[in-house]
Amino acid sequence: MQLYTFAYIVGIVELIIFIPVLVSGTKAAAFMQKFASNDLAIRSLGAIMTIIAVLVLLGNWSIGSDPAGLVRLVAWATLIKGVLASWYPDILRKNMSLLSNANMRLVIAVVGIVIGVLLVYAGGIV
Repeated sequence: MQLYTFAYIVGIVELIIFIPVLVSGTKAAAFMQKFASNDLAIRSLGAIMTIIAVLVLLGNWSIGSDPAGLVRLVAWATLIKGVLASWYPDILRKNMSLLSNANMRLVIAVVGIVIGVLLVYAGGIV
Protein backbone atom coordinates (compact mmCIF):
# COMPACT_ATOMS: atom_id res chain seq x y z
CA MET A 1 0.00 0.00 0.00
CA GLN A 2 1.25 3.46 -0.80
CA LEU A 3 2.08 5.75 2.08
CA TYR A 4 -0.27 8.49 0.91
CA THR A 5 -3.18 6.03 0.75
CA PHE A 6 -2.58 5.03 4.36
CA ALA A 7 -2.35 8.67 5.43
CA TYR A 8 -5.63 9.50 3.69
CA ILE A 9 -7.43 6.45 5.11
CA VAL A 10 -6.32 7.00 8.70
CA GLY A 11 -6.79 10.77 8.51
CA ILE A 12 -10.34 10.51 7.18
CA VAL A 13 -11.23 7.82 9.73
CA GLU A 14 -9.90 10.07 12.51
CA LEU A 15 -12.10 12.91 11.25
CA ILE A 16 -15.15 10.64 10.92
CA ILE A 17 -14.70 9.49 14.51
CA PHE A 18 -13.74 12.71 16.27
CA ILE A 19 -15.89 15.38 14.59
CA PRO A 20 -19.06 13.80 16.07
CA VAL A 21 -17.31 13.63 19.46
CA LEU A 22 -16.71 17.38 19.24
CA VAL A 23 -20.18 18.25 17.91
CA SER A 24 -22.33 15.87 19.96
CA GLY A 25 -20.08 14.39 22.60
CA THR A 26 -22.68 12.60 24.71
CA LYS A 27 -24.27 10.76 21.79
CA ALA A 28 -20.90 9.88 20.27
CA ALA A 29 -19.59 8.63 23.61
CA ALA A 30 -22.70 6.47 24.06
CA PHE A 31 -22.20 5.00 20.58
CA MET A 32 -18.53 4.27 21.27
CA GLN A 33 -19.38 2.64 24.61
CA LYS A 34 -21.92 0.43 22.87
CA PHE A 35 -19.38 -0.44 20.17
CA ALA A 36 -16.76 -1.23 22.80
CA SER A 37 -19.08 -3.69 24.50
CA ASN A 38 -19.07 -5.88 21.37
CA ASP A 39 -15.98 -8.09 21.57
CA LEU A 40 -16.19 -9.23 17.95
CA ALA A 41 -16.39 -5.65 16.67
CA ILE A 42 -13.27 -4.58 18.55
CA ARG A 43 -11.30 -7.64 17.46
CA SER A 44 -12.39 -7.19 13.83
CA LEU A 45 -11.44 -3.52 13.86
CA GLY A 46 -8.08 -4.46 15.37
CA ALA A 47 -7.49 -7.01 12.61
CA ILE A 48 -8.30 -4.44 9.91
CA MET A 49 -5.97 -1.90 11.55
CA THR A 50 -3.20 -4.49 11.73
CA ILE A 51 -3.59 -5.47 8.07
CA ILE A 52 -3.53 -1.86 6.86
CA ALA A 53 -0.47 -1.02 8.98
CA VAL A 54 1.44 -4.11 7.85
CA LEU A 55 0.68 -3.35 4.20
CA VAL A 56 2.21 0.10 4.64
CA LEU A 57 5.23 -1.06 6.61
CA LEU A 58 6.11 -3.79 4.09
CA GLY A 59 7.42 -1.14 1.71
CA ASN A 60 9.64 0.68 4.19
CA TRP A 61 9.50 0.46 7.97
CA SER A 62 12.00 3.21 8.86
CA ILE A 63 10.87 6.17 10.93
CA GLY A 64 12.27 9.61 10.15
CA SER A 65 11.65 13.29 10.75
CA ASP A 66 10.37 13.90 7.23
CA PRO A 67 6.61 13.65 6.52
CA ALA A 68 6.95 10.11 5.15
CA GLY A 69 8.80 9.01 8.28
CA LEU A 70 6.15 10.54 10.52
CA VAL A 71 3.39 8.77 8.60
CA ARG A 72 5.34 5.53 9.10
CA LEU A 73 5.42 6.34 12.84
CA VAL A 74 1.62 6.52 12.73
CA ALA A 75 1.64 3.19 10.89
CA TRP A 76 3.71 1.64 13.69
CA ALA A 77 1.30 3.06 16.28
CA THR A 78 -1.62 1.69 14.25
CA LEU A 79 0.05 -1.72 14.13
CA ILE A 80 0.56 -1.78 17.89
CA LYS A 81 -2.98 -0.59 18.56
CA GLY A 82 -4.41 -3.09 16.08
CA VAL A 83 -2.59 -6.03 17.68
CA LEU A 84 -3.68 -4.91 21.15
CA ALA A 85 -7.28 -4.53 19.99
CA SER A 86 -7.22 -7.97 18.39
CA TRP A 87 -5.74 -9.82 21.33
CA TYR A 88 -6.55 -7.63 24.35
CA PRO A 89 -9.82 -5.77 23.67
CA ASP A 90 -10.24 -4.97 27.37
CA ILE A 91 -7.45 -2.39 27.06
CA LEU A 92 -9.50 -0.42 24.53
CA ARG A 93 -12.62 -0.76 26.68
CA LYS A 94 -10.78 0.82 29.60
CA ASN A 95 -9.69 3.71 27.38
CA MET A 96 -13.32 4.32 26.39
CA SER A 97 -14.04 5.33 29.99
CA LEU A 98 -12.15 8.57 29.28
CA LEU A 99 -15.05 9.64 27.06
CA SER A 100 -17.41 9.82 30.05
CA ASN A 101 -15.65 12.98 31.28
CA ALA A 102 -16.88 15.99 29.26
CA ASN A 103 -13.63 17.96 29.58
CA MET A 104 -11.48 15.00 28.59
CA ARG A 105 -13.85 14.26 25.71
CA LEU A 106 -13.28 17.78 24.36
CA VAL A 107 -9.49 17.42 24.56
CA ILE A 108 -9.59 13.99 22.90
CA ALA A 109 -11.83 15.32 20.11
CA VAL A 110 -9.61 18.31 19.35
CA VAL A 111 -6.43 16.20 19.37
CA GLY A 112 -8.08 13.58 17.14
CA ILE A 113 -9.27 16.21 14.66
CA VAL A 114 -5.83 17.84 14.53
CA ILE A 115 -4.18 14.46 13.90
CA GLY A 116 -6.75 13.68 11.21
CA VAL A 117 -6.19 16.99 9.42
CA LEU A 118 -2.41 16.58 9.61
CA LEU A 119 -2.61 13.07 8.19
CA VAL A 120 -4.80 14.20 5.29
CA TYR A 121 -2.33 17.03 4.66
CA ALA A 122 0.61 14.59 4.89
CA GLY A 123 -1.12 12.34 2.38
CA GLY A 124 -0.89 15.17 -0.10
CA ILE A 125 2.84 15.78 0.35
CA VAL A 126 4.34 12.28 0.77
